[in-house]
Amino acid sequence: PARPTLTQAMAPPKSYLSKEHLDREVSARRKVLWDELSSLPNQELAEYVDRGEAPWQDLVDKALSDRRSKRGYGSLNAQLLSTHVSLSNHNATAEAIHPQRYCTVHGLVEKASGSWGRHYFEVLVDALSQDGSTIS
Repeated sequence: PARPTLTQAMAPPKSYLSKEHLDREVSARRKVLWDELSSLPNQELAEYVDRGEAPWQDLVDKALSDRRSKRGYGSLNAQLLSTHVSLSNHNATAEAIHPQRYCTVHGLVEKASGSWGRHYFEVLVDALSQDGSTIS
């Protein structure tokens, strides 16, 4: 019999696993990587990106994109609150107690949210009394 050539002898072994099984395995490993990337603190995720050894770069890009676009949960700062304002709705709603009084309300975004998100909040004035009160 003819002796096999070097390339024939070095061929990878035939796999007896089905394509569906291999696809499920890859999908499961992608899910594990996604869960790990999602749970990393910002500093560790940045270090992981800098190493450049991600097996699926699309998952890393998505993790970075999600952190840059998601917004943290904001509330109103109760510690810097004027005495003329009361807060409700888990410090998300402010209401003036006395009309025609100067008062300030400061918003905050928790840094413990674990995201690089955009720090901002929106203000909605539900009602303004007709006694000469203004808002700016």
